[in-house]
Amino acid sequence: MRAITASVAIATVFASTACYTMRLVTLDDIEAQPSSRVWVTHQDQSVLVVEGPQVFRGNLVGFVDGTYRELPPTELQNMRVRKLAAGRTMSLVAAGILGFAVTAVVLSGSEAHFDPCAGDEDCVEPLRSSR
Repeated sequence: MRAITASVAIATVFASTACYTMRLVTLDDIEAQPSSRVWVTHQDQSVLVVEGPQVFRGNLVGFVDGTYRELPPTELQNMRVRKLAAGRTMSLVAAGILGFAVTAVVLSGSEAHFDPCAGDEDCVEPLRSSR
């Protein structure tokens, strides 16, 4: 029974984490579909995380490490947002359910076929508890 509980717990953890992917966006995308965070790569390959990003007068504005910043498009090599990857998430949930089902079948069938005295003529079968 502990194995089933552990399997359910593991499947729940994997399913709850879900799968995300990083997608490239433009300033127009940020205006059309606001996001809570944008990862910005500068020309020198440094990366900033902009919280509460918005587009104002053609610039990306938001908070970087708690400080308000305005980033002109000329400083931006690319911008990425984290989006839910629905296909991967569904695959992960399906794999978790399948793993749980296989574990349950294996564990439920393992006691039914276990014979402690198989092949031993002198064996005395253990008494079964009435619990």
